[in-house]
Amino acid sequence: MSTYLLTLVIMLFINTLCIIGIYEAAAQPKRILYPIKTYLEAKLPYKVFAPILGCVYCMASVWGTLFLAMSIFLEILPLKWGIVLPFYIAALSGLIHGIEFLREKFS
Repeated sequence: MSTYLLTLVIMLFINTLCIIGIYEAAAQPKRILYPIKTYLEAKLPYKVFAPILGCVYCMASVWGTLFLAMSIFLEILPLKWGIVLPFYIAALSGLIHGIEFLREKFS
């Protein structure tokens, strides 16, 4: 049981770094995901766009769900661990907030 918990914590940190990386890759005009961000921003309402690429804190809901679902599908975690999804998303959002706070404080 503790192996799965350690796996979940490691996944949480990896998922946090992935979300921040995706957000930063779309943040400025010369970055690789910026054209996709501008296209989606023009085509989608903000409530749909924000969790995809528009808001680093909102991205935890979509990208965290996909990451956890992928780990269950690939049998990294057993299916019963899907019940932790709300807690995983909350922890992911809090971790992103903490990293962004530290980035702003030390920039």
